[in-house]
Amino acid sequence: MNELLLLLTDLEIFGTDFFDKKDFFELLIKAVFNFFIIAYIVRYLYYPATKNKDYLFTYLLISITVFFLCFLLENVKLQLGFALGLFAIFGIIRYRTDPIPIKEMTYLFIVIGVSVINALANKKISHSELLFANFIIIAVTYGLEKIWLLQHETRKTITYEKIELIKPSKKEELMADLKERTGLNITRIEVRRIDFLRDTAQIRIFFFEDEKLSILCCLLPLFAIGQDDFQLWSKVELGYKINKKVSVELTEGFRLRENASLPSKTFTDFNATYKHNKKVRIGTGYRFIQAFNLAQDIRLRHRWYVDMTLRQKVKRYQFGFRSRIQHQKGVDHLERYYRGKISASYNIRKTPLEPTISVESFLNLQSPQFDKFRYTAALSYPLRKKVQASLYCRIQQEINVSFPNTFYILGAGVSYDF
Repeated sequence: MNELLLLLTDLEIFGTDFFDKKDFFELLIKAVFNFFIIAYIVRYLYYPATKNKDYLFTYLLISITVFFLCFLLENVKLQLGFALGLFAIFGIIRYRTDPIPIKEMTYLFIVIGVSVINALANKKISHSELLFANFIIIAVTYGLEKIWLLQHETRKTITYEKIELIKPSKKEELMADLKERTGLNITRIEVRRIDFLRDTAQIRIFFFEDEKLSILCCLLPLFAIGQDDFQLWSKVELGYKINKKVSVELTEGFRLRENASLPSKTFTDFNATYKHNKKVRIGTGYRFIQAFNLAQDIRLRHRWYVDMTLRQKVKRYQFGFRSRIQHQKGVDHLERYYRGKISASYNIRKTPLEPTISVESFLNLQSPQFDKFRYTAALSYPLRKKVQASLYCRIQQEINVSFPNTFYILGAGVSYDF
């Protein structure tokens, strides 16, 4: 057996080793470990709760594919053309099947995240840290799924014909009529759209699927007051530095809305930035947007914008102010905004982690008045020398509009600089 391994070790095909004992067994051990972790999550935590074999099949295959993709390409130096090709492929491929429920989307995120963690763990990460990370993910998932039994609030959008009841003064009468006609114990409602030509209104109703209560369910309404929607935002960025002053960036983004169950928009953004000095940057860009309505009809939009960014570093802190003017146009759609964004970040000592908080205001130049604010807390971490990952939580609040919405957003992004 040893002689066979030595023979295979010395064998080369097209200048590449046929068998590398150390790397092969590292791959084997990590792959088996990752498979057992994912199999336990999807088979013994997800499947007993949903009985959905379709997603069981999907999660296992996506996990295996992502794991081998990350592991085998970890040390591959990607050239610009090849990287742009991969970027284009992943930008084109989209699941255009039935909308994925938020619970299935969450498990998909867990499966991909665990596979990436296990594949990219290197000598800088001890085995105990890797085991602890996997254990925490399983423990929290188990606790949420098996122990706490969170009560699930469901929403439905209906078309309502008694338009005289949509007045705020008749809210109680409207609630009573909806409860009687639907047979549901409705907890709250939101008027989405009003059509005076047809004397109808679109109303979103909220109710609990299960009447079993838990401690956390009693606290849930405190969080849900005023909440309109939960969304997932994601993006992939490719940056290229032409010279010391000029750089360009290409971004592909995908967003989900309606509790992350329906596509909201996809976009492709290209921008160029000129670095005047360490404190001042000027940029301009174009964004092509495909926006989806509730019926999943696509509306094309085009955005042009100009930026000026000021930065000031004080020890380990960095403060920034970005001033942006944007013009967005589509069929029966026109927006002009001035956006001001204030941010502050801190580089944690002896670690590459960099938390950031920011506040952004949207001034509608057509009104003119402020109609939107964004509050963001983000964390960035360099995966490799030129690869950086980011995770952020964001609250987007509308004001000075007929039916103001509040969006709770979880976002993630990966950037690669050439």
